[in-house]
Amino acid sequence: MIGAFGKLMPPQWRSLAFGAGTAAGLFGQFLFSPLAVALIDRYGWQHTLVIFAAIVVLIVPLSLALAAPRDAGAAAAATAPPQQSMAHALTEALGHRSYWLLMLGFFTCGFQIFFIAVHLPAYLIDRGLPAEIGGWTLGVVGLFNIVGAIAAGWLSALMPKRYLLSLIYIARAVAILAYS
Repeated sequence: MIGAFGKLMPPQWRSLAFGAGTAAGLFGQFLFSPLAVALIDRYGWQHTLVIFAAIVVLIVPLSLALAAPRDAGAAAAATAPPQQSMAHALTEALGHRSYWLLMLGFFTCGFQIFFIAVHLPAYLIDRGLPAEIGGWTLGVVGLFNIVGAIAAGWLSALMPKRYLLSLIYIARAVAILAYS
């Protein structure tokens, strides 16, 4: 979605648009984490899953707003790069140090996010707090991630993205180690 969103923006606005687009997605974490706990408490997890599935189905038509106009798609196809086989693309990617660093970054980010999302609510329950506190805690994390995403979008226009991501991942790792 972010890639499609970026294509709609002029180049000078793309970095901030990526941050704003990411922030919009993070609003879902802020909204749906506490909502999920409330719905599970009231209706059970099975009905909550059906409610969330219905919400996702309602979101699908919104994706049409990100579709490229037909004439822009034809122009892009006329200047499309030559085709490359999957094996050649993988061989080329695996041979680049940048690819390995990018994958390490994605792994680090995913591990940190899922570690917190999975273990924090259970940890709070183990400490005697109600499940609602876990939902609201994840919601507040999402709220602060909104601020961080917009700031990262703005900063990525001012400095190389690889340095910015490295700083973010190192800061997350230090924070997790501090609370371990």
